[in-house]
Order: sequence, then C-alpha cells, then structure tokens
Amino acid sequence: MHRTFLLATLLLAPVLAAAQSHPRQIQQFTTGWRFLQSDALGAESPTFDDSAWKSVTLPHDWSIAGPVEENAPSRATGGFFPTGTGWYRHTLTFAKLDPTKRTYIAFDGVMANSDVYCNGELLGHRPYGYVSFNYDLTPHLHVGRNTIAVRVDDSQQPASRWYPGAGTENVEIYTNAEEVELFLNDKSLGTQQRHADASPITVQIPFAPGTLKAVARTNGKAIAEDELRTAGKPARLLLSTGLSAAHLTNTPHSEATPALTPDWNDIAYVTATLVDANNTVIPDSTTVIHFATTGPGKIIAVDNGNLLDHDPFQAPTPEKDRKLYDGQDIAILRATAASGNITLTATTEGLPPATFILNTYPAKPLSIQRSF
Repeated sequence: MHRTFLLATLLLAPVLAAAQSHPRQIQQFTTGWRFLQSDALGAESPTFDDSAWKSVTLPHDWSIAGPVEENAPSRATGGFFPTGTGWYRHTLTFAKLDPTKRTYIAFDGVMANSDVYCNGELLGHRPYGYVSFNYDLTPHLHVGRNTIAVRVDDSQQPASRWYPGAGTENVEIYTNAEEVELFLNDKSLGTQQRHADASPITVQIPFAPGTLKAVARTNGKAIAEDELRTAGKPARLLLSTGLSAAHLTNTPHSEATPALTPDWNDIAYVTATLVDANNTVIPDSTTVIHFATTGPGKIIAVDNGNLLDHDPFQAPTPEKDRKLYDGQDIAILRATAASGNITLTATTEGLPPATFILNTYPAKPLSIQRSF
C-alpha cells in the first residue's frame, strides 16, 4: 500500500488540564500545503525554497493521479500506480506563544515511512500508515514563521496486498435520518447531524482494513444501517437473478430462481458479481467477463450500468463480453424453446468459471386477443 494519509490537525492543550478553565483548541489546517513528488535534499529546512512546488489541499493522494504503468514497482497488488518519495511543507505563523499551553500536531495517518520536521528538527519517524499519531511542537516553535515538513517514502514495493492510493479517505453519507454514527471496526468515530439542506455529510477518516458501518437514528432510535467492507483478492464469480445474492440490497431474503418461456417479452437478468474469499464485492475491478450459454436460450444483451462505457449492448456473436463496473455486470437472457435447461457460464482469466441454470416451460396462450 502507498497511501499518504495526510490530514494535519493542531491541538493546543493546557499544560495543567485539571486546573485550566479553557478546554483545548483543535484547528485543522488542510489548505496551504506545498507538495513535491520526488526527493529533495534539505527540504526539511525552513530556508528551503519550495515556491516551485505544487499547491495541494489535504487530504491528498498523489499516487492515484498516476500514471498507471504495467512495469510500476507496485505491480498488480498496488494497482500499477506510481510509488516513490514525496515531500509536503506548510508554514505556521504565531504572533505570540502562550507559555501555559503546549502545541501538538496530529496526523490521521501517513502512508508510509514518514519523517516529520518542525523548523528543521526531526520530530519522529513512523513506518506504519494505518494509525494516527501526533508530535509535540512546543519545544521547536517560535514567534513568527514556523515550517512543518513531511517526507513520505513508499518506494519499497510491494507494500501491501491491496491498493489504497496515497491520501486520506473521504466518506460521503446520504441520509434523511436526524443523525448518523460511524463505526470503524466497531469503534465509534462520532455522530454526525443531518444537514439542514439534506446535503451529503462528508467525513474524513483514516483508512484501516475491515468494516466501516453507518447507523442512522431518529429520535434516538436506530432506523437504518449500512456498511462497507475491505475487499481482498478476487476469489470467484457469483451468478444470480436475485438482489440479495448479487449484493444489491442490505436486506437479505430468499429469492426464487425464475423460469423462462419462449415469449418474446419474457427475459431474465443474471448478475455477475466479483467477490473475494469472504464474499465481499470487489468494487474497483474492470475485469472482462465472458458470457456464454448452452441449451434453449440465448444472450440478447449485456451491460454494467456504467454511463461512460460505450461498448455495445448487443455484440454480433452469440457469446458476449463485458467489463465489470462496481464489481458487477449483467447478462439478459431469453428462452428459444419451451422445454429444457438454459446454462449460463461466466468466465474470466485466473478464476474458476461460474454457472447458472434457468428452467424453461411453455408460454400460456393469451386469454384476451389484443386489438390495435
């Protein structure tokens, strides 16, 4: 993995918290950072000239910007995205310093191998990216301009079993409930109130593999839940005609497999879903799925719901190919006879084939003749 979880926060904490009447102050400074996507000798120094560096706002992910290259050191497990060394710098200005308080800088996470400096002094080294940490700036600060510099090095690859990019995670919450509480691996991240205009609630959280769950409440009562789980390596394809089996609903229920008649209007939608060993959908794969049928049926169209995918719905060949979108695509089937079983097979490179069987039966004659 090579995600630079850069989300900086200043904490002004009283030296004697128990005797202090004023609580600590927390200030985010996500704007005004300068970034260089390479190593730079002496970049930790306050006198270093970073005027030519790129201006960025945190959270920042420099790896996802690419380019994606087949020979990238990150290889397939890192999404073929670039790796290497980067620098971030920020200036803090103090008109005065309160000797009764201490000042800390906190990061939700920096991936990976971070070195943090204040006015040229090394505050510490952190090799691990999936944990928040902080440093005491107090001994290194002075009135006037102070320079924070962060060096990030993820050049040692492969670094992880899945790609997390190089930045922080933004989570958008859509709800009509009064409030939503987030849990990361069963630990509460706090409660967010619904906006007055019902606009999405945006939350910045440190990435950690596992489960992110949202619980919506109104009048203190939980009325809805949703969760996201970290996906591992692709393990298999699932074929289904139901919403539950295709992971398209959060309310699992039993679903009968439909049977088809040769009526032109009678069709079946079969969803192909790419999952890991724990049946977690792998949402960011663009794997090509190959569909084929045997028996009294044919594939009349394939799709994946991606508005930017301009591949045809109906290829001229009986067999159809389609790239996954959000981990899924669909094949639409029609029966060609009134008896027998239709077997749909979905295949992709490196995984075992998946099959799905649909029964057929005769179409019932219309009880009322249509007239136009």
